[in-house]
Amino acid sequence: YVSLANNHMMDFGDIGLCDTMERLSADNIAHGGAGADLDQARRGTMLTVGNTKVGIVAFTDNVPEFAAAPSRPGTNFHSIHAAETTLKAIGAEVSGLRAAGAHVVVVSAHWGANFRHRPSWRFRNFARQVIDLGVDVFHGHSAHLLHGIERRRNGVILYDAGDFLDDYWVMPGF
Repeated sequence: YVSLANNHMMDFGDIGLCDTMERLSADNIAHGGAGADLDQARRGTMLTVGNTKVGIVAFTDNVPEFAAAPSRPGTNFHSIHAAETTLKAIGAEVSGLRAAGAHVVVVSAHWGANFRHRPSWRFRNFARQVIDLGVDVFHGHSAHLLHGIERRRNGVILYDAGDFLDDYWVMPGF
């Protein structure tokens, strides 16, 4: 699975996004978080891993200019600052995935500022509210730094997974 919800997905415009989705589909790689229109960008993805159905909702709060619209390609953009509206939209996708048989639901969020050492109170509160919607794993990423992991009820929050392999930008002190 590849989350396409990020601040670089539209760097090469609509053609780059469409080419990426076509290539992933041709190679049978599931993806979500961006699409040819708003409905496709917001639609959760269902995977089957062994006997487990995993539902994934991917969004970004970066670069609102890249947001999909009803008839325009782009990312699944949601503002953390508009938490009530964002939680309602995510909740609807989570409910749909559960109704479709998801045993596990993951929300993948490309959120927040780069190189922030820890999530803000607002972000911590938001992630907890997502778990309270019935999400099993909140997977945050964007800061390029590993943040804390928190257990909440039956879920887990990875505030930021950091960079797995390497970074494109070397900064003194990081």
